[in-house]
Amino acid sequence: MRWRQFCAALFALSVLASAVVANPPPASAPVSVMPLGDSITAGTAGGYRKPLAQTLATRYHCTIITVGSQIDDSLPVGQQNHEGHPGWRIDQLADNLLGVNPADAGAHGGYWLTGGHDTGRIRVHPTFITVMAGINDINQMMGDDRSQPMSGRSDQIMKTLKQRMQRLVSTLSDNLPESTILLGGCIPYNNGLLDEKLTGATDANRAAWAAQDGVSPMQELGVNHWVLMFNKWIREEYVPQLQALGKKVYYVDVYAQFIQPDGTVRRWNNQEPENSAGPAGYADYGLHPNAFGYARMADAWAAAIHERMQKEFPDGTKK
Repeated sequence: MRWRQFCAALFALSVLASAVVANPPPASAPVSVMPLGDSITAGTAGGYRKPLAQTLATRYHCTIITVGSQIDDSLPVGQQNHEGHPGWRIDQLADNLLGVNPADAGAHGGYWLTGGHDTGRIRVHPTFITVMAGINDINQMMGDDRSQPMSGRSDQIMKTLKQRMQRLVSTLSDNLPESTILLGGCIPYNNGLLDEKLTGATDANRAAWAAQDGVSPMQELGVNHWVLMFNKWIREEYVPQLQALGKKVYYVDVYAQFIQPDGTVRRWNNQEPENSAGPAGYADYGLHPNAFGYARMADAWAAAIHERMQKEFPDGTKK
């Protein structure tokens, strides 16, 4: 090749390289997520929602925006919205999806999916809905019949939990058929200080429950037996039934993020909760996670979202 031809070819390659650098492929559009649940979803300092966005971005190169009626201005714009409602049961969350819960209409506004109705919001179509609810239902059922402990009312407790969750998920899937619903069940309620006369969590019952649930007796503190049964029903019965009907519903084992290798639940630390580098996972009496616990939760949600994205949108685009 003559020198002039070589220089021309080299110049052409340099122009092409510059064009590639100056015009990179367009980035994927952000993925829309509705975090739905109680105080564990609302969290403090962004709860699991803050590390979820960070983990998806750094580990999976996925950007998210969040939707919901609640605002957390401690987070960046686009990731401030959520549907975390402290103290709310499953049925209260379901009531507000398409309407208003009269008990709290002023503070939360309802119509979370449809908007309108003087809420100032538009209808939402999230790609993913992360659902975690049920612990407030269980806690409230602990003392609603003081004539007998929870251990004597397991059938009724489980029936109520199932009916409420079925209604919540049916409303979501019927109105948002293209959305993927991720059911997280409940994380452990690591509170051994609850009155065993109300829970029935005696040493003997805990040993029997541990054999039934396939866990260590240390996981059977307080009301955690019903958490385990509820999660098992979601994982082994409810989700497979929905998937058989073609529903886009999946179980996410967030509970496992709080179990240590020896089978015990991560401890709680109310002295320096946000400085607990682990194994402590709770900021209070074993209900609300600390920063370490929330980061563990985010790992589970992020992995589930990434997996579904890979399977549902393999070319990197969303419908």
